[in-house]
Amino acid sequence: MREIKFRAWDIKYKRWADDSLTFAIGRLSESAEEKGYILEQFTSLLDSNGKEIYEGDIVKNKNGSFGEVFYDQEHWRFGYRNGWAHPIEGMPNPRKSEVIGNIHENQDLLK
Repeated sequence: MREIKFRAWDIKYKRWADDSLTFAIGRLSESAEEKGYILEQFTSLLDSNGKEIYEGDIVKNKNGSFGEVFYDQEHWRFGYRNGWAHPIEGMPNPRKSEVIGNIHENQDLLK
């Protein structure tokens, strides 16, 4: 069974919310942004270091390519929202990939 987890980015304070707050907001996800949070879901994949891969993470593959992890109504995708992207299931082995940042704290990695 797939584990369903979320993390929450606090828009106002520009930091990750603590786990108890993430759980509370996860239950009210429809209004999270109105409350000043961006919810990001766990993909159920781990990188080469055993780190959980979440929506909004920036992942670097063994071959040197990198991109953002996001959901597009049908699939988890890896790449660029306004460019190339493919289903994350087609991503070169996630176990050979590494989370190098996220879109909130490391946006410059995508430039």
